[in-house]
Amino acid sequence: MKTKLNDIILVKTAFERESVLEFEDNFELNTDINISHGITAENVLIVSFEYILNLDLKSQEGLNPQFKYSSTHVAQFELEENFKEEEDFENKLERFAHINAAAIIFPFIRENAATISAKAGMSPIMIPVTNFVKLYEDKNK
Repeated sequence: MKTKLNDIILVKTAFERESVLEFEDNFELNTDINISHGITAENVLIVSFEYILNLDLKSQEGLNPQFKYSSTHVAQFELEENFKEEEDFENKLERFAHINAAAIIFPFIRENAATISAKAGMSPIMIPVTNFVKLYEDKNK
């Protein structure tokens, strides 16, 4: 399946932080990744990638939020005209969206998180690299 990247667009971003950050060893970091895809009538694959990150400090009273970051990026890929003729094209398309397209979009998410957190007066958030093959395989087990 041949594709051509047309565009990557930041659709939505949100960032919240406490005015005084308390970083200790006792924290909970939660991330959530949501990837979806669809095809337009013009054979353009649209992949939406939502990334959510929350860091909460654990205390006797429960969890105290320190900061929250989320963003949604959308990528548009032009597909070759006869892609639907390929064997098992729907599975190939899903795998491409969740692995290849996700890996292409992810640096934009990482950069956005680092920039917005630095502008918020804290050390830049360095989102670790993600193995999208493993993530996809774990999802499909």
